Amino acid sequence: MDKPQDLHTAPRLRWTLDQFLAVGAIALALFAAVGSLTWPLGDDQEIFAWAGSVVRDGGVPYKDAWDIKGPLTYYVYATSLALFGHNEAAFRLLDLAILVPFCYLLRRSVIAVTAGSAVGGNFAVAFFALTYYGTGVSETAQPDGWGGMLIFLAMAVMLDARAKPRFTMVTTGCLIACATLLKPTFLIYLLLPCVYCLRHPSPVAQRLILLLQCFGACTVVLAISFGLLFYALGGSTDFFDILHFLITSHVSEAHRTAGLRYLLSGLFQLNLVAPLLVAVIGLFSLNHLRALAHTWLLATWLALTLIAVIAQGWYFTYHFIPVTIATAYILGPTVAHLRESLVTSATPSARTLGGIALSVLLLVLLAAPARKTLDLTYDWPSYALARETRTAYVTHLMPPDLGYWPDLERLAAYLASHTRRTDTVLMWGWDPIVNFLSDRRAPTRFGYTYPVVVQGPLRAKYRDLFITEIRRRPPAYIVADVEGPWAQVGLSGSQLINQFPELDRFLESHYAPVGRVAKFEVLRRIR
Repeated sequence: MDKPQDLHTAPRLRWTLDQFLAVGAIALALFAAVGSLTWPLGDDQEIFAWAGSVVRDGGVPYKDAWDIKGPLTYYVYATSLALFGHNEAAFRLLDLAILVPFCYLLRRSVIAVTAGSAVGGNFAVAFFALTYYGTGVSETAQPDGWGGMLIFLAMAVMLDARAKPRFTMVTTGCLIACATLLKPTFLIYLLLPCVYCLRHPSPVAQRLILLLQCFGACTVVLAISFGLLFYALGGSTDFFDILHFLITSHVSEAHRTAGLRYLLSGLFQLNLVAPLLVAVIGLFSLNHLRALAHTWLLATWLALTLIAVIAQGWYFTYHFIPVTIATAYILGPTVAHLRESLVTSATPSARTLGGIALSVLLLVLLAAPARKTLDLTYDWPSYALARETRTAYVTHLMPPDLGYWPDLERLAAYLASHTRRTDTVLMWGWDPIVNFLSDRRAPTRFGYTYPVVVQGPLRAKYRDLFITEIRRRPPAYIVADVEGPWAQVGLSGSQLINQFPELDRFLESHYAPVGRVAKFEVLRRIR
């Protein structure tokens, strides 16, 4: 009779304080995930949305919509528009549709490698989801996050001892290629299969064959994708111009601020320092888990996420999302191992103390991302129930440097009501959101004018293209960010127009001001 009694009482013992903390954190993450559907677009997503709308209408990335991310980013955004309609929520829906199965696979993977630890799996999901939504409006629905999730899938395949090596390498190569198509910097993760093959127990010749299979699969996916995109659609020259621009203008400018102290600043800002330290310590205690025998591979993955941040410069928050994913995956088994060590002691008092210690650790790791997430999402039910205005809601969500966002939404509504569907609208500034929200095409490939004004060897070529394209199809309205300084440029919009004589003369002869909203001047074409 003793054994059935023990089996009956066992489920009650599972719901300890640490379990409640993990499940409660997941509940908060779900609340935030639903609330994110009410979020506006951020300063990067507006560019992707505009470019995605151009692609949806038959345009080609770079040739018809200039930007610096990988081509798959714009096709993902175009797909969301096709599936969910021309609205801001379309991209949040797609982001959520990607995030939910990812979190499921993350939890399942951690549980698999910890012999069934629900606490470890729940904590990994809770930590990632809360940190993700705690980054805010502008940092979510980004190719960095989606690419990081693809790299996680590649890691999960490589860490699965049941998978055949050939399948592992081909799948890994395809996943890294897809991540690279989202953002070219993800090509750095080809070092992971190199480390995998270095550690593999098979003969050297077999390991080289496996590595060639991985590199071959990656090359084939990239070659087919770029072949279809550029040689079939005619955007190869424009893509190589983008690479030239990145190397000679954007990257060189970005790395003026590069350095270890900026990396540490970003880690502190995201509250990733303590989780990273726990994850690094945890790597040394995970060798006893059979499926985590490749501790070196996990360490390489974590190191590459940090190297990728340094290589990109600028240190935008979304650059750290792959770091968060790798940290969450490592923390899951770490927490499971700590729970096994602390809560399964022989004496009840030791188990109680161990449970308290583990709960305190979980609370410390989850408190900061939970606070940020709650601060961003606590009022979305009030907005959804029309108890809070759109302006107040958006102002609360946006960082201080994007406090003008409601002005852009009002401008977009004005343009939509004062133009025809076939008219074009030019944005002189960083914000093609006016084109997306008003559903009006830009007259040029430059939906935002950063490449036209930043110093570099391509500026003269891009200015010639810019002037030629707006003369060929003069916009009905021009929205000019005349104040400043512009981000990453350091001059106001008025100063930049003065430094562009051809544009200055074109505006004086063809356009007249009709009003001003905040820092934006609205110009209408003289008929």
